[in-house]
Amino acid sequence: ATPTCSMSSSPKPKGRRPLSGASTRSRPLSGSSWSPKGSRRGGHGRSQSPRLMTPPRSEHESTWRKLHSLDSDDAQTMRDNFKSKLTQRYGNMLSTWRELDPQSNGRVTFPNLCLLTERLGYKISPKRLWAVLDSGERGYARLCDLDERLAELLQGFGNAAVNSCGSAEAAWRKHFTHGHEHLRCSMDTFKLGAQRIGYAGDVRAVFNALDADGTGQGLLFDNFVLLDEWFAESRSRVRTGLGIFQES
Repeated sequence: ATPTCSMSSSPKPKGRRPLSGASTRSRPLSGSSWSPKGSRRGGHGRSQSPRLMTPPRSEHESTWRKLHSLDSDDAQTMRDNFKSKLTQRYGNMLSTWRELDPQSNGRVTFPNLCLLTERLGYKISPKRLWAVLDSGERGYARLCDLDERLAELLQGFGNAAVNSCGSAEAAWRKHFTHGHEHLRCSMDTFKLGAQRIGYAGDVRAVFNALDADGTGQGLLFDNFVLLDEWFAESRSRVRTGLGIFQES
């Protein structure tokens, strides 16, 4: 007799064949770059967003991109846009620097810049931005490459500290703290310390620039001694009898 199929046969393995009528086009081809919405690929935890690579689909989207883009054909505009977004996010340039230079080396590297721009969430080309900040191709960016006026202000104060005590760290211990070096330095104490090291510039502006918290409660040792790292190149100079630095 011809064998017949039995309804009580063993169940078929699940997940092998699509249900009847289901489309097979939703399955990616081998080697395809297709990725479902919100999926994470490559093990890096980053979702793909193809819309960022396509032209704007409406005037509203085009306007939105312009508002959230930091890129510019002008180098100074690109630097200013980047600095503005950083200070909006982190409060001031010192807090921003802490994000750019987590090791407190006094320099910004390209990998750290890439990490920060990724966290910002704004459209920007890290390579173009780096070409603006490291225009001298030194391999690092300095404070003056981000904010020239601020760097000039702080370097004047840092030079006074070095002239008086040999370093900003030594000046902090001698003139800006009473006892423990990790106590906060108040505005009144800072004014006295600035007088003792012979600084004749804008004391309040320097205090505000070194106040990462922006609360006015006082300066911290770790932020003050960045003066030594920011302007470390001055250490290669010798001091004359007039207190003026000259190249050694």
